[in-house]
Amino acid sequence: ALREAMATYLRDRWRVRVDTGFLPVIGTKEFVAWLPTHLGMGPGDVVVHPTTAYPTYEVGARLAGAEPVPCDDPSRLDAATAERVKLVWLNSPANPHGEILTPERLRAWVDWCRANDAVLASDECYGEFGWDADPMSVLDPHVLGDRDATGILAIFSESKRSNLAGYRAGFCTGDPELIAGLTEIRRHGGMMMPAPVQAAMAATLVRFDHVAEQRARYRE
Repeated sequence: ALREAMATYLRDRWRVRVDTGFLPVIGTKEFVAWLPTHLGMGPGDVVVHPTTAYPTYEVGARLAGAEPVPCDDPSRLDAATAERVKLVWLNSPANPHGEILTPERLRAWVDWCRANDAVLASDECYGEFGWDADPMSVLDPHVLGDRDATGILAIFSESKRSNLAGYRAGFCTGDPELIAGLTEIRRHGGMMMPAPVQAAMAATLVRFDHVAEQRARYRE
C-alpha cells in the first residue's frame, strides 16, 4: 500500500513515474546524515552542498570522514576538488532562504554529476511550498529529458507537507540500483520503518486537501 501511495504521489504531484526503487526512511534528517556513510564515503572524498544550507548536509559528510564543500555552481569547483566529489546535495525550495532552482540549473547539476561520476541527491522536502515559482523535482522529464535516473536520488518528507514531523516519515526514490543497495544496508542497520508510520504515509501521500491548508499556514 505504501509503495502504491508513493508512486501515486510522484505521478499526480510531480509528473514523475517510478515503478520500482522506493526507500521509506525514518525521517529525511537521518537519511541526510547517513547517506555519505551508506555510500561508502570516507577520508579524501568530497560532499558538495549549498552554501547557505541545512547544517545536516555538512554533518553527514563529517560523520563519514569526508570533506564538506559548499558550492552553488558546479563551474566554480576546481579540478582537484571536482575529481574527489562523490556526492552532491541540492535543496529546492531551499532552507532557509527559499530559493527555487530552475530546470536549467537542475539540469546543469545532473550533467556535471554524470560527467564526474558523482551521486546527485536532491532534498525536496519543501517542494509543496513555492510561492513565486513552481518547484520542480530533479526527476521531472523537463530536467532529465529522455534519460533515466541513474546516479540520482530525490528525497521527500511528510514533515512539512502533512505536518507529520513527529512521525519521522519520508522516502527516497530515483536510481533503482542505488535504492536497492541502500535498502540492504539500512535493513541490516535496523532502519526499517514501523508499520504504523507506513500506514500514516500511505493515507496522507495520496491526499492533497490538508496540504493546501498547510501551505496557507506557512505562507501566513
